[in-house]
Amino acid sequence: MVRLLEQDLDEGGFGYSTGLEHATERVCSTDEIGGSSPCHRAAGGMYASHTRNREAHAAEAVEEAVRTAAGAEVRLQVSHLIPRAGGPPDALERCIEAIDRASAGGNLDVSFDIHT
Repeated sequence: MVRLLEQDLDEGGFGYSTGLEHATERVCSTDEIGGSSPCHRAAGGMYASHTRNREAHAAEAVEEAVRTAAGAEVRLQVSHLIPRAGGPPDALERCIEAIDRASAGGNLDVSFDIHT
């Protein structure tokens, strides 16, 4: 995977994206996701994450994405921030707070998108 990412970045790619809400990627550990960080960091890449467990653990999933990007020292794009139904009523506020905390120190460039 690292070799393919290096090739992609050499050819003008911006980084990599995970779909952790999908069964094939749900089992990936944070270490596995961040395993390509040396080549990614060198290229100034971005990590975009469709976070996992948006139903019951949306805020924790955003915090995982923040930890992954911070550990890799790359920019972060949280895809589709809106928590799914069934989670805690304050999930969206907690997600935004996690992003605000991560951005506050100026060490991590974090953005997100939403859809309705």
